[in-house]
Amino acid sequence: MGLAWSTAYGPFGAPAAIGARGDDARIIAAIRSGAHGCIYADDPRERLVAAATEALAGGRPMSRGMAPLLLEHIRRTGRTGSVERKAVRPLTERERVVLCQMARGYSYEDIGRALEVSVNTVRTYVRIVYDKLDVNSRTEAVLLGMKLGIVKGTPYPMTKPRG
Repeated sequence: MGLAWSTAYGPFGAPAAIGARGDDARIIAAIRSGAHGCIYADDPRERLVAAATEALAGGRPMSRGMAPLLLEHIRRTGRTGSVERKAVRPLTERERVVLCQMARGYSYEDIGRALEVSVNTVRTYVRIVYDKLDVNSRTEAVLLGMKLGIVKGTPYPMTKPRG
């Protein structure tokens, strides 16, 4: 299976890519080409619908199993050149919790349930985290959080094997 791009744009909108597990090179290429999210085509139907909704609302959906792929790619390729970064503003405790939940691959809905807040409140926290860390995606936020010691331990959940 190849890679598919959604063509619907939301108010903040860029497309999200849908790819096959194991097609790592195409998934990385889609993200480098501007996909604001990428999910596996064999994710459960409910997750695909939730990811499309999240993308249309300006979110950055990512399948749970994609974090190890992206982390390994970044480790292998490293950063090219010297990029100057603005000073990071400190996160509040609640923003740190949201960032750690994001690092574990939880959806905005899951984070909202865990923190007993609405999905819109979670989106607000995510926007603030992105702004304070001067990043544009979940992956960038998580990686910078790991580098700064905010995100500790395994950045993604241990998943059950599919049966």
